[in-house]
Amino acid sequence: MNNIKLMIVLHAYQPPYPIQEQKVVHRIIENCYRPIMENLTEFDNIKLLLNISASLTEILLEEAPEILELLREHAKLGKIEFLETGAYHPIFPFISTDHAEFQIKMNNKINSAAFGPVYSPKGFWPPELAVNEDVLHLFSKLGYEYAIVPENSFLQKKEGIAYLLENGRKFALLNRDRNLSNAIAFNSYNQNVDHARSNFLKTQKSSDQPLIIAMDLETFGEHIPGYWKFLFNFLSQSNIQTINSEHISNYPIWYNVKNLVSSSWSTE
Repeated sequence: MNNIKLMIVLHAYQPPYPIQEQKVVHRIIENCYRPIMENLTEFDNIKLLLNISASLTEILLEEAPEILELLREHAKLGKIEFLETGAYHPIFPFISTDHAEFQIKMNNKINSAAFGPVYSPKGFWPPELAVNEDVLHLFSKLGYEYAIVPENSFLQKKEGIAYLLENGRKFALLNRDRNLSNAIAFNSYNQNVDHARSNFLKTQKSSDQPLIIAMDLETFGEHIPGYWKFLFNFLSQSNIQTINSEHISNYPIWYNVKNLVSSSWSTE
């Protein structure tokens, strides 16, 4: 049976009080954040990439600091790799460069204080995956090594890791697979692990190039009750290997992208 190399990217965000209601936050914590972080302990083979907006970190510091402690422990064990993002979910192509840098540095400051040294993100998650060429160059100039991007932001080759060149340094562009991500996000497999695995096997480009799926963390338990159980059952299959960015950096085939278009994860 072929193996599937899979990069799982989860986006955790809640708007700050009073925009978000406290009772809604409490429900999301119990339906989603707590069961995922507590049960991840049981799965040594699962690796996740996670971005958490500082606005949510601030809420959890007040409402459920034990969730942040679990995140910290999982990161220490290499089960979670943090991604950087904007503190208050900015749509980066629509704001100034100065404001974008402020949002990024604020997110890093708040999360570094909450998580300590384990918060050292190499990669970047733009909210809504909203990107254009200027935004991606900014992420690279700030020292990040890669970003998750929509699959239609540039023309993909059949195999290889795409990159922008920034002062002689490669900045990797990791394409979210829209069809597979949406199939998971909208429960298209009706929580049937075999059905999902079969579809993923058909989609993989090569035996070694990873598939990248990304969705809201809240999908798993808040949007779909109990859905975190399906996530862990699916990812713990013997022929599925979850990976982090270390696999990407060691990938042998790369190609330079020169023509990027403005896009987001909901752009047709």
